[in-house]
Amino acid sequence: MRSSLFSIFLIFFTLNSIGQVIESNIDSNLLRVHLSYLASDKLHGRMTGSKDEKKAGNYIAKQFKKLGLEPIVSHTYFQPFEFHFGYNYGKCYVKIKGKELEIEKDYDVFPESESTDKLEFKYALDVNFGIQDSSVKHYDFTLSPEIYQQVLLVNLDLPKTDNPHQNYEKYEGYTNRLEKILLYKPSGIILYGGQNNYNREYFRKYNNLTKIPCPVIYIHDKKWIQQFKMYGGVISMHSNVVEAKGRNIVGFLNNHKKYTVVIGAHYDHLGMGEKGNSLYKGPPQIHNGADDNASGTSSLIEMAHWLSTHKNMYAYNFLFCAFSGEELGLLGSNYLTKHLPISKDSISFMFNMDMVGRLNPSTKELAISGTGTSPIWDSIIEQKTLGLKIKTSASGMGPSDHSSFYIQDIPALHFFTGTHPDYHKPSDDIEKINFKGMALVDNYILGLLSQTNPKKPLVFTKTKSDSSQTPIFKVTLGIIPDYFYDKGGLRIDGVSQGKTAEKAGLKAGDIILKLGDFNTTDINDYMKALSQFRKGDEINIKVKRGEKELIIPAKF
Repeated sequence: MRSSLFSIFLIFFTLNSIGQVIESNIDSNLLRVHLSYLASDKLHGRMTGSKDEKKAGNYIAKQFKKLGLEPIVSHTYFQPFEFHFGYNYGKCYVKIKGKELEIEKDYDVFPESESTDKLEFKYALDVNFGIQDSSVKHYDFTLSPEIYQQVLLVNLDLPKTDNPHQNYEKYEGYTNRLEKILLYKPSGIILYGGQNNYNREYFRKYNNLTKIPCPVIYIHDKKWIQQFKMYGGVISMHSNVVEAKGRNIVGFLNNHKKYTVVIGAHYDHLGMGEKGNSLYKGPPQIHNGADDNASGTSSLIEMAHWLSTHKNMYAYNFLFCAFSGEELGLLGSNYLTKHLPISKDSISFMFNMDMVGRLNPSTKELAISGTGTSPIWDSIIEQKTLGLKIKTSASGMGPSDHSSFYIQDIPALHFFTGTHPDYHKPSDDIEKINFKGMALVDNYILGLLSQTNPKKPLVFTKTKSDSSQTPIFKVTLGIIPDYFYDKGGLRIDGVSQGKTAEKAGLKAGDIILKLGDFNTTDINDYMKALSQFRKGDEINIKVKRGEKELIIPAKF
């Protein structure tokens, strides 16, 4: 059936400055077939490591096999990777002067820390902020040999400063603190303070735990800290990090060329929302992720179909990658870039598709990120748009799998038709997919391939917005931004239930002009402004609603 469908495809050629632009004709009906399975209730949301993720992966591998793609990861289409999926607790107790504290109420155990039957200590040494940094020396306990192998108290608050040139944001949280402290091989660590509430709910959302070689607990109420200093205590804790396996699905189209193009999309999603990254409030429901990202995965399969059927028309090999673990932190693509089945030097560039199923039929706007990762992109993306309105972003970093390749100095583009109120909710279902729009986007992406030079790999460039000054967020507003709005300010596409924006009265369609004292001329300004606030801060938000400008008070 596939052959008879593709026998009627028309292929056109037009000359441009680099070579022939090949106009493909992806079949929207075949996209529907793949997406109908991948976003069906029978796959229960394709959570990484689940049996349903395996079903989805098997389906993709079956399609790759039909197309004759080579299984080049140890002669299979599957590239497994391990990750920390969660944790189990055994018996735990913490005592001070014979009084047993209550777990979850008074303290919580860090599941990635070492278990202990009984850690008894006469006092705990206070190392204050636990920061070994000359710029904060007058705030801190000296990290010296006298703290070696002791039980240490660490305050996770940030040092206060009136000096505008001092920035302690890089020490937010505990990761950077523990890196130095662990050099002194403490027998135990007691954490307190900070903006985060390190409890079981926090670790339920945290999937990539790193083992800490000593017992670590977090004290919720600071009233116990002085007693630990004076009287010591007893800690007994048993935790077990649960390991799980995800699988990338990888197929290679070997055209016997010198250079290879990677085409990727993630196929995992949120399952029943059990890992805490759903925006839905209510009883557990299946998150089918039709747009996110059954759309990109279906496009990946059909691009592999078209390219394998017309292999003589392109002067590249193609590595097709369906990633898992994207929703848990780009786990699959990160693993693949560090365990490439082909030589990194042979890779010219990477294309990533994540949420390409909701093209607005009126505006036909397509967002492309990563245009700063190679000088060639700006010169070709507008040459043959097929009627699409292209909105570009230079940054090579973003919340999808192209970032894993950019970090490895590989030019990468990310394609995205925009967010919507169904993002990360059970309502992201197949009936809202624009299949003709998907085919149009796929045809445009395939057209870009023929406008690059296959005789040498693309020149890689770092992008300006990827400096060490990336904002660190302590709060969220709870909005869905309109990524295509470019008329000044940040337009709100949707408002999340129960979040700060909804409580304050912000609405879809409002244009944020100012957060507190910070102007927000675009999404980058908005993110920089948001990073300045903490939980409990009260601010005024200036918005444009229709023709009126309003000042709306909000509290994080």
